[in-house]
Amino acid sequence: MTESQFSYDAPTARQIIETVGSHGIPPRLGFETFTVGLDPYLTVIDQDYLSSFIRDGGASFKLVIGAYGGGKTHFLYSVNNLASGRGFVASYVTLSHEENPFHQMERVYSAVIRGLQLPSGGKKNTPATRQSTAPGESEAGGGESKQTETSGEHRRPGRPRKTISPDTSRSGENSGLDHLLRRQVAQWSEQLVAKGLSGAELQEAILEQAVLSTTDLESLGFATAIKEAVAALLMNRDPDYQVILQWLLAIGYERNIHRQFGLLYPVDRSQALTSLRSLTKWIRQLGYPGLVILFDEAEQIPSLSGKQRDIMLSNLRELIDECGHGSLRGTMIFYAVPDETAFEGRTNVYEALKQRLSTIFDFLNPTGVRIRLEDLGIHPKLLLEQIGVKLAAIYRTAYATSFHDEDVHKAAKLLAEAAYDQRFGDVGYKRLFVQTMVRALHTLRIKPDTQLDQTWAKSIMQGTVG
Repeated sequence: MTESQFSYDAPTARQIIETVGSHGIPPRLGFETFTVGLDPYLTVIDQDYLSSFIRDGGASFKLVIGAYGGGKTHFLYSVNNLASGRGFVASYVTLSHEENPFHQMERVYSAVIRGLQLPSGGKKNTPATRQSTAPGESEAGGGESKQTETSGEHRRPGRPRKTISPDTSRSGENSGLDHLLRRQVAQWSEQLVAKGLSGAELQEAILEQAVLSTTDLESLGFATAIKEAVAALLMNRDPDYQVILQWLLAIGYERNIHRQFGLLYPVDRSQALTSLRSLTKWIRQLGYPGLVILFDEAEQIPSLSGKQRDIMLSNLRELIDECGHGSLRGTMIFYAVPDETAFEGRTNVYEALKQRLSTIFDFLNPTGVRIRLEDLGIHPKLLLEQIGVKLAAIYRTAYATSFHDEDVHKAAKLLAEAAYDQRFGDVGYKRLFVQTMVRALHTLRIKPDTQLDQTWAKSIMQGTVG
């Protein structure tokens, strides 16, 4: 990468260097500027899945395997960007025993819906407004469906808003269900105002769009909550909206309060997958091509108890089956783990899961499940060298400095060899490399006459260079 290829400004470049140098992790903004070796995997994911199969209503699960500090998060961020560029809604979820444990699916669902990210430019497959319900088409029925239709009627009267601005969110965040709802209502409003609607007629038309978007959702509670949330937004009933949002996000249930909105039960373990299926279908019915979910294991799975591990594996098997059975249309799930030891065992749940995870994903077998980040088709040391050169370009912008190209390449080569020698250590060698490469760039900026050799590389790797 040359300086001209680095498109971010100095403050952003500085933040990239700070994050990489301090923690060895990729920043959410700018990680692609030092991405190396992932193109073959990303090309297959794009061409064989996001641009075709998933967009057409298919579903798929992939297991990403990479050691801690081995590029798991960087890979997931790359898929996230790819999905966003293709118009998908995405959700990146960090899994851990304390936060979003996979043996508690209701908390996982909550994390997914809280982490929703709209695609760049708000791209969609189809127009955001729908004309009407098709003949014979109705919402999934039952006694609760009747309650759903009547639960909000007595709250609809009020002074309607002429239009709703996309930036009405108080937080100003561009992610999460709150942002998605506000933006969707804003889009409906703008489109309908352009057709000449106003006042009460506009309000009713927006509510009709909300009803149409929830047609045939499996969870009647989810459908009810979406319609009630839209009604609350239209009439500036913020306290009501926050209560409904609390239910949708599965972060609390107050029976006496939520029942007033037709929400008769919480999103608990028994409702988690039903709610997830309803979420994915609703997203597609809004006009997006689908949902890409990115699970990132933040700690060793062995920290779970035996019972928790069995439940976690059973949940994972069920999620894989949901994809295989087509229940999660337009959904692609990536589950990143540091190794495969969690799936080793002799009980039925282990065997059932291993059978589902046995195939290897690559260019010649895109239907394979396991994506191995060590099998990138490029020697690890060469990969590290290329990353080092890219980091140097970012560093130049961050500190408004310059280096001799030969010094950068030599430092990257020496540190790549030293880091790769540590590949069996506790810290992932890729993480170790990027941290020490930043340290080396600091050294070259402050002491440009530093002698670069194996002794220097070993010292800087051990943190003993002054």
